[in-house]
Amino acid sequence: MKTRSGFVSNSSSSSFVLALRKTNPCPHCGRSDPNFLDMIRTRGAEINDDNMVTSEGIEKVLSDVKSYLVDPNELTQMRTALKLYSDDEIWVVASISLSNHDEVLVKLMDELIKKGNAVKIWGETDW
Repeated sequence: MKTRSGFVSNSSSSSFVLALRKTNPCPHCGRSDPNFLDMIRTRGAEINDDNMVTSEGIEKVLSDVKSYLVDPNELTQMRTALKLYSDDEIWVVASISLSNHDEVLVKLMDELIKKGNAVKIWGETDW
């Protein structure tokens, strides 16, 4: 199994920092919506290694992205944006890489953002 640290910067994948609404099980039946980060990990292992959760939590995410931020003020802005979500028990922040060819995860991420269940804090994309 390959292990990568940091963001992927080739043309077949794109990197993001997301705040994702945590999925809570139903108090009656115990079922919950699928966890997007778990889906990325599973598909990355099953399909290809371009799908990856590189880190979770403020300090780990900041460590991942700091080499990609040109202006030092961007790091401060990123920290502020991450704190808006990570101080809240409803959200988890993560840095991820998605294969541009994995239409399932790309569409799912877009849907989560449209429905308010995810916020793209930072990201670059070719699609």
